[in-house]
Amino acid sequence: MTLRSVEPADGPFLVALYASTRVTELAALTWDAATMRAFLAQQFAAQAASWSTTFPDLDRLLVVVDGRRAGRLYVHRSPTLLHLVDIALLPALRGRGIGSVLLDRLIAEADAVGIPTTLHVARDNPARGLYERFGFRAVAEEPFHIRMTRPAPTVSRGRDG
Repeated sequence: MTLRSVEPADGPFLVALYASTRVTELAALTWDAATMRAFLAQQFAAQAASWSTTFPDLDRLLVVVDGRRAGRLYVHRSPTLLHLVDIALLPALRGRGIGSVLLDRLIAEADAVGIPTTLHVARDNPARGLYERFGFRAVAEEPFHIRMTRPAPTVSRGRDG
């Protein structure tokens, strides 16, 4: 598995990946395929625009497994925290440990500089359990999401410090 910066040519893949994350949520709709595609493209564009405004220096990374596009990892870094904005994998690759490897890397990066790691997760997202196993704890409940934080590591000090 490798990570690389998102490129303009990745656009169609990213829209399809986004759509794969909304399947359950939109299953009850009876829209035709063209209407559904247009709606998902619009929602993807709105999400991208919102994140660009909120996180102007967002690190947009493509997850590549065995040389093929597999997902995305969007991270915002600041001097005081590392915020996991989004992690998404193709349905066929979910539950195979890829997300755990990515979380391990992010947590190690944050721990190395002594800052907390934060994220938001949808209330019904099964990944919440994964985040909890990695030490994230809910710190705020919002209408559709839960804000979670994994504290910075505590530095044990000797008797002199």
